[in-house]
Amino acid sequence: MNLNLSFDIKPAVAADYEHLSVLWRSVECLHYQALPHIFRNPDEEPPTRSAAENLIVGPDSTILIAETNNEIVGFVALKIYRVEQTPRMRGRRFAMVENMAVDPLHRRRGIGRALLRAAEDWATERGIAGLQLFVWEFNDAAARFYESEGFVTELRGWDDGGRILRAGDFENSTSRGSERRVVGLRLGHGSAFSF
Repeated sequence: MNLNLSFDIKPAVAADYEHLSVLWRSVECLHYQALPHIFRNPDEEPPTRSAAENLIVGPDSTILIAETNNEIVGFVALKIYRVEQTPRMRGRRFAMVENMAVDPLHRRRGIGRALLRAAEDWATERGIAGLQLFVWEFNDAAARFYESEGFVTELRGWDDGGRILRAGDFENSTSRGSERRVVGLRLGHGSAFSF
């Protein structure tokens, strides 16, 4: 195995869809297998060309790819969001990592790190410092990777597995607490990388 893999990071183009969709689908499968009550089966509804192309050509979005020997071995999809100021929250713009994957055969070679740095550069060029992303609780490998890159958890959320408590359920909710699934997600934030 060649650990000194050379690769290029560049913006995706519409013609990259077929190769990109294989990696995108692998992420969708991972999520569906872990949380089928939340995620759709990618075999029934594969990632669409139009969804990828919208990110590629959108004025506030992009997909960056890692390529070696004309093969896409990783990608990061980014989108800028705007949040209006409220009495409670500050208004702001932020770049969200919508999706990211590195081919399992090419992991631990610096591709994910390089993609994140390129994503930071893309955001910085648009006046945004840092990235945000979501990681589902089951995805420990992704959480460890992002933490190793300086991301910190800012938000956690929980899901009751689809069970809605009714007024009469509150008396019995502690006895059934073990039935509740904590699937949650973590919202991470990373500041600009320094080289």
